Amino acid sequence: MPWGRCAAMAMLLWLFGPVSASAQLHPQELLATPWIKAAWTRALAGERFERWDSWIAPLAGVGSAPETRQDASGKSWTVINLCQPRNCSDNKLIVLIDPSRRTIHALQTTANPSRERFFNRPDAEMQGLLRAARAGNLARTSLPATAPAAATPDPAPSPGVAGAAGTIEGELSYPSDYIPPDMQICAEDIATKQLTCSTRKTRAGKQMRYSMSLPAGEYFVFAQTKDSPGQRAYYSEFVVCGLNAACKSHKPIAVAVAPGVARKKIDPQDWYAP
Repeated sequence: MPWGRCAAMAMLLWLFGPVSASAQLHPQELLATPWIKAAWTRALAGERFERWDSWIAPLAGVGSAPETRQDASGKSWTVINLCQPRNCSDNKLIVLIDPSRRTIHALQTTANPSRERFFNRPDAEMQGLLRAARAGNLARTSLPATAPAAATPDPAPSPGVAGAAGTIEGELSYPSDYIPPDMQICAEDIATKQLTCSTRKTRAGKQMRYSMSLPAGEYFVFAQTKDSPGQRAYYSEFVVCGLNAACKSHKPIAVAVAPGVARKKIDPQDWYAP
């Protein structure tokens, strides 16, 4: 296997599942993964660093390999612990990567002067999670169930609601630092094989989303773009499992659409199917 592919596989395993000690990486090597580099760049947008903090942006501090840890709710995070070379006890950095939502938050702490510095503007709950990770107590803490990082179940279809069509909606992604403008979201009627496609997308904060009206029926939902010719990124079991390398199935999920019902979190994001 070519070296580039071996390195990429090693990084994916560090992010999404356990690996052997022989595959260990320095955190700096994670920046070779496009979406991590893009997310880290966004997290540091507008920040200025003194000379002694120049190791933070490239993640070039002293530290061990990234680790996958679970919080109290069972959610998995990739955790990075780093410190300033030759000043490790005074200047430390904890980084939390959320692989399922492709977001990164971080906390720098210094002892002299005593200071906390957060990156990517975490809210109070995320700040608490960062402090818990810094103290080694991530397993005892989690985000509130209503926080954006928490998963919420799809609403069950309600029979008898007025209307000839239902809707599906969800979040889009692409394995790079951008979402191609030509990306289509398509719904394939399982019974008739008819395709309904749209390029209409909306931005909600840092997320790119879609919404589509469909006649009642069952559909396979996927995204496609000319940037990845011939590839369909389905809403699949791999997506529901958390886009985790430990999840082996990439089987598309049949989405039932009922009149007047909005099906949420139908995220066609499986760009990783073999």
